[in-house]
Amino acid sequence: MKKLPLHSAKFFGSFTGENPFPSFKDAHGGLLPELALIGRSNVGKSSFLNSFFGKKLARVSATPGKTQMCNFYLVENSFCLVDLPGYGWADVPKELLKNWDELMERYFQQRSHQQLLFFFDVRREPNELDFHFAKWAAFYKKEPIVIVTKVDKVKAAEKEKCKKLILFSLFKKELPCVYFSCKTGEGLPMLRSMMERIICPT
Repeated sequence: MKKLPLHSAKFFGSFTGENPFPSFKDAHGGLLPELALIGRSNVGKSSFLNSFFGKKLARVSATPGKTQMCNFYLVENSFCLVDLPGYGWADVPKELLKNWDELMERYFQQRSHQQLLFFFDVRREPNELDFHFAKWAAFYKKEPIVIVTKVDKVKAAEKEKCKKLILFSLFKKELPCVYFSCKTGEGLPMLRSMMERIICPT
């Protein structure tokens, strides 16, 4: 199986979708595979990006809700990765939350070829906004890969409890699920292998 050229990853730009989002094509004119990251604010998406690529590409902010646009990263002529805005942080103004909702609606309406990666903090429980996203995913017929983050902070039993909550309470079905820690590296080899199978199936 072809290895992904992760070392070549570059930040491409930030977009709101008011104009069409950028399209990336391969040498034959087909759309490049696209991975889209979504989850609550402060769930650890930026830390995942830096671990996944093996270098600092995304800024890890101490202020939840910092990502307010769709941030595109391009990896050579292999695939595109999109960091979608985090949601559900109480200190963010309601108008900004409304803007996020509209932004993600635009993204889902304009893109049909992406694989969703849903990030969830192992120490939390699903809330109203998580269920809202789950309805979006069902409406657009998307089955996300679930990435349970910050698992170094809990015991094995808590990880399993969180997994069951997400799969059977939130999405109500079996989905691929990976435990991930940017501190210990747990789950990173598995995630890279899964992404390779999605992006380079042969």
